[in-house]
Amino acid sequence: MLLKIAPSSNGRTADSDSVNRGSNPCGAAKFETTLEEGGFFVNFNIKNKQNQDISSALYYKQIGNDAASYKLAQNNQTNKARDTQDQTYIIRENIKFPHDEDVYMPLKSKNMYNKMCKNLNNIDEEEPYMQIFNQLGNMVGEFEGGLETNPNKIDQPTNMGITQRTLDNFFKAHPEYKGKYPSKVDDLTREQANTIYCMDFYTQYRIPEIKSKILRKSIYDTYVNHSPDEIARWLQEGLNEVTSQHVKVDPANTVSVMGSETISALNNLTDYEKAKLDEYFLNRREDAWKRENTGYQNKFRGNLNRIQKLRKRHHEAGTY
Repeated sequence: MLLKIAPSSNGRTADSDSVNRGSNPCGAAKFETTLEEGGFFVNFNIKNKQNQDISSALYYKQIGNDAASYKLAQNNQTNKARDTQDQTYIIRENIKFPHDEDVYMPLKSKNMYNKMCKNLNNIDEEEPYMQIFNQLGNMVGEFEGGLETNPNKIDQPTNMGITQRTLDNFFKAHPEYKGKYPSKVDDLTREQANTIYCMDFYTQYRIPEIKSKILRKSIYDTYVNHSPDEIARWLQEGLNEVTSQHVKVDPANTVSVMGSETISALNNLTDYEKAKLDEYFLNRREDAWKRENTGYQNKFRGNLNRIQKLRKRHHEAGTY
């Protein structure tokens, strides 16, 4: 297979096996191409004038009218090939996630499950509903630290991932806890934080109804890490765009809880579709943080690192 390459510095094309670009900043170079068939990403290793290896990636975007011409962008911090998400994970059609579909719990009674959440210490750890919650809690606990009040890092006091706004909303939804739990997140205990997570994230957003461990982790972590208003719509748009499932898309910022149609579609995906949807979803998260970055550079970088860690783990969970 012969590709034509358009170096980003001048837009000229050249055959992919070798090229002498004269004054081009990359200098005379031989392209060592590795085409990953059935995958999303194509990576190139080239050498510049100083004989240094430069790892680059191809944009998906076509140059001109030639369907075999692509734009080549050097993969560094100042000039990134955005369409590759600046990473090299390949998602192939024969991907498999061994043991991915776990025990799951269709929501029979929200009140019944909330009672479990209120008595976390008295519930058998082998009880499926709590078993799933504990797995997710361990994952989130790795990302969420203790109390943070520095206004240069965060826009509101946060403790163990629970923001002051989340705590205030918890009291509105469950007034029986007002006076029993501290009014400020600064004084929350781990047990109290777990109850809030269990009732207002895990149960509220129907996480236990998702069969796939991969998607369950992605979706739960997103509800914890983002405003919930857009998350169901991201999933609906992703299902329609990268899978064979088709669902109704809710208007922006109107529905935060996944509906039964969305959950059913999630539970009927092939492993390849799960991988594609997970990547789509992680990309939406990255884009959202980049849009919302308003000076909190430490939080911004931390959240992007969090997403990259999830992406790496999910890729490593797949076999080919």
